[in-house]
Amino acid sequence: MLLYRKLFCLGLFFICLATYVFALGADDALRISSTGVAAQKARLKIIAENIANAATLKTETGLPYQKKQVILTNDDNGVKVAGVSKSQAPFPRIYDPANPLADKQGFVHLPNVVISEEMVNLSHANLLYEANVTAYKVGKSVFQQSIEILK
Repeated sequence: MLLYRKLFCLGLFFICLATYVFALGADDALRISSTGVAAQKARLKIIAENIANAATLKTETGLPYQKKQVILTNDDNGVKVAGVSKSQAPFPRIYDPANPLADKQGFVHLPNVVISEEMVNLSHANLLYEANVTAYKVGKSVFQQSIEILK
């Protein structure tokens, strides 16, 4: 009888340990998914800004609007927004000598934003955002189920 009780307690210990490890994994999944959601939200914001300024010929710097890009880095807890950089792509130009923004050769420099490219980026960021939200929901469900097992 004593051996049975010890094995039973040992079995309960391993069940609790496995549940704890499983719950810890779910917690990590929640944390990682939430960083993915935040990263894609930042991307969506910058892409929307690029689209909104695709026709801005002159900014406070005197240059056309420069496309912005979000810089993402890996972190121990998922993905981190490291910053935002400006695209180094050249400005397209059109010949319009009558335009007050034309240079000495008669060319007007346009923003380096390509709307079709931004729409693809928008669709991609939106899909990744939704995938991270789904992963978060699944992780939350697993976490809640593991807590129910402990009750």
